[in-house]
Amino acid sequence: MIDQLLGEDADLRQRALERLAALPEEARVAVATKLVPLARDARDAFDFEALERLLPALARLKVDGARDYLLRLADEESVPLKTALVRALRGTDTRATRAVFLHLLSDPGMQAEAVLAIGEAPWPGVLPDLIELAESSDAIARVAIPGIVRCAAHGKDDAYAAYDFLTELLGDVRLRDEARTALQELHRSEIL
Repeated sequence: MIDQLLGEDADLRQRALERLAALPEEARVAVATKLVPLARDARDAFDFEALERLLPALARLKVDGARDYLLRLADEESVPLKTALVRALRGTDTRATRAVFLHLLSDPGMQAEAVLAIGEAPWPGVLPDLIELAESSDAIARVAIPGIVRCAAHGKDDAYAAYDFLTELLGDVRLRDEARTALQELHRSEIL
């Protein structure tokens, strides 16, 4: 399985990734103990291609050692490494990924990247964090608006919160167009 996760064949890699979560816990722990050292080596060598293959696998293992390693990477000083982390995990909806992205929201240098990644596949309960960040800066708001719209699909409460926030943005000359477009998308989706 490790060879498939690291191999060149994207289809084999994807199938191996999908099978990870179904493995028994002891097998997932065994895979993590093999992947974490490989990820460390890739990190030390700034081998972003290897990280792109290893990090999604670690996120899917659902074991503490893998999650802890991903969080340690999120604490790195290197912005290129943290950016590689976010890009590798984008679209991977696991608890480990969520923990990494939420952790990176507290890093001013990585907020926009984290908000973009969350916006691609937001999960229930993340909307207040996205709105709070969007209120902090116009640049973050522009990045957060699509994710805020996607959050509206998680239920009526999120839909109304997204609607309220976007309606407030109509008063901001710099964000009015983005807010108007997002509100039109909400109405077209018939979530409200």
